[in-house]
Amino acid sequence: MEDFDPTIDEQRLDTEWLRQAAMVFSIGKRLAEATKQLTLTKNKQKAFAAELSHEIRSNPGAYGLTKVTENALDNAILANETHAKMSQNLVQLQYDVDMLTGADKALIHKRVALQNLTDLLGRHYIADREWKPKQKERRSGS
Repeated sequence: MEDFDPTIDEQRLDTEWLRQAAMVFSIGKRLAEATKQLTLTKNKQKAFAAELSHEIRSNPGAYGLTKVTENALDNAILANETHAKMSQNLVQLQYDVDMLTGADKALIHKRVALQNLTDLLGRHYIADREWKPKQKERRSGS
């Protein structure tokens, strides 16, 4: 995300418009890849948990259990080091997806801002940046 810059250089609107499409494509592609990685990792964690659940049910004593209940089984899975690392990885992947989703939304706002700035430029508003606010008419105190 270090390469993503949502700011607009008002003096180079043409360049900003040209970069906009490339940025949308880049962020969209990265978001799709991050979402794919998140889904694949979630599926791997589910498969690992199912496999571990089967192992625990087959040999509860190896996991310090005398009786296999759903609660004890869930706790044993959560206590597993590999499962915990997978969970940490999922948190990071979800963060990546959220950041890219935010960047995607920022690009939508940037596009609207570019459209508005281009419209203002067309109306010669931006060209006359040195304008001064109108002076309030002073009322004569009669």
